[in-house]
Amino acid sequence: MPTVIIRPEVMRFAEAMELKLRKNDHKGGWVNCDYEYLFDCARGEMQEAKEAFDLISPYYGEDIELKRTAEELIDVANFCMMFYDNVQEDSGEDNPYVEKRKNPYEQSAKEKKKKTPSRFEDIIR
Repeated sequence: MPTVIIRPEVMRFAEAMELKLRKNDHKGGWVNCDYEYLFDCARGEMQEAKEAFDLISPYYGEDIELKRTAEELIDVANFCMMFYDNVQEDSGEDNPYVEKRKNPYEQSAKEKKKKTPSRFEDIIR
């Protein structure tokens, strides 16, 4: 596997994405989300980013709106990542540049398609 050196700017952005994802871990992840939902969420976050950006003065004097725009763009990126991640999982193709990692808290896209017993079924066994 080739070694990829990640640019500092990409790493800083990825860290911001990860922090935002961790704040939302209680929502259960994206493995079970369908493509249309993730795409619509990305589109909605892009609209929120545009609305924040439109409030910035022509002289960029509105630091609050610049920061809000940047935060919304992190949300856009996270939904794009989720979409990409599910496509990669569903296709079964490995990215030759990235070692495949599993989140121990989530099922893979293929596992989610298998029927899992309900809590009740577990109890009666």
